[in-house]
Amino acid sequence: MNFAPPFQRAVDNFAVRFTGFLFASSPGMRYFGVSSDDGFGLWIDGQLVGQYAAPRAPATTDVTQNRTAGTMSFDFPTAGSYFMVLDFYENGGGEEVEFFQTNSLGGDRRLINVDAELVVFRDDDTRIEATNVVVVDQNTITCQVDLDGVEPGVWGVLVTPERGDIARSSPDDGLRITDSNADFNGDAQVDLLDLAELAKNWNRPCSEPDWCAGTDLDRGGRVGIGDLAIFAQGWLLAAD
Repeated sequence: MNFAPPFQRAVDNFAVRFTGFLFASSPGMRYFGVSSDDGFGLWIDGQLVGQYAAPRAPATTDVTQNRTAGTMSFDFPTAGSYFMVLDFYENGGGEEVEFFQTNSLGGDRRLINVDAELVVFRDDDTRIEATNVVVVDQNTITCQVDLDGVEPGVWGVLVTPERGDIARSSPDDGLRITDSNADFNGDAQVDLLDLAELAKNWNRPCSEPDWCAGTDLDRGGRVGIGDLAIFAQGWLLAAD
């Protein structure tokens, strides 16, 4: 976001605000650095992390140097996404700004969204850790994810291997997640194995809370034609 005048005076005299959601996969202290020409201010979760509030030639601010405010560190109380703001201004001449993660001594600089542990998203995305992530080729990434508890709907999906955007993949039409109560055996698909579970309980009287291991789908008190119809609908929906 570009600021309006008087903060936007010329092509080399301006201020810009970057916003996003910084994701940390675990709680704990993290350390940051910003190289800029001229100044900047960095906030995470409403807390001032660091600032250099004066004109300067290209220079780096980190936990050890060149701060007019803040510590350039932030203690993440839990894993998750935290709203962040990075303000940058240029006051004549060339401009430059880089945002990176460091160790506790200001070393091991890693650019955010390139090779840092932390990742910034433009929106407040839901991030799910994946297993068995394999970059198969330039067009294919495979992985396994646990979607238990994810709300049904059409989701935009971005698969990003650890440490950056060098390889990533996103399905063109997103990912459709459906909530099916016909997956009786809990293997994340509706198929003949689930039909066998329904057949095993056919015409059996059922009651709460078990409802014949969930096969009494219409909660009618007995597994029958109504449950078979609901099951068939779930099968078709899962296959869509």
